[in-house]
Amino acid sequence: MPPEIRARFEAAREKAMQDPALQELRKKAEAANEEFRKAMREAMSKADPGLAEYVKKQIGEKMKEGRPEKGPGFANLSEEDRQKLMAAREKAKSDPAVTAAEEAKKAAKSPEERRTAMEQFHKAMNAAILKVDPSLAPILEKMKAQKAAPPPHQGPPPPPGMPGDQMDGRPDA
Repeated sequence: MPPEIRARFEAAREKAMQDPALQELRKKAEAANEEFRKAMREAMSKADPGLAEYVKKQIGEKMKEGRPEKGPGFANLSEEDRQKLMAAREKAKSDPAVTAAEEAKKAAKSPEERRTAMEQFHKAMNAAILKVDPSLAPILEKMKAQKAAPPPHQGPPPPPGMPGDQMDGRPDA
């Protein structure tokens, strides 16, 4: 999508989302989605009780407010650290600062508001996790450092005939 169309699209979406009826529908959709995920987990566990712990473990590892975990930090943790973090995170979700930050995230309308709300949510969640289990501080720092590290450079390939071009037959210089 061309940048000018994307900007118009985002502006129109932001304006549309100011409509209270659409805001209410969005809240209902999010609640229905969460209800569906919960019902699905329960149904899968009933369908095959032997999978109950596995379903709980897999969903806990892969889901974050309905979205797969992302970022290099979580994937690079040991299974033990991942389990500790997910258990603390589940308990931290009920922290008043986390629930307030979650509501602010849902209420944010503009991209800047969403970005700020997301940052505040992450700060509140990390603080609540540390209240639940202070021993997780090194793990959260490790994840933060991995997230802040720039990705490896993957620039364009060298032009044909230049050193490093696989088709020129010459070794890299």
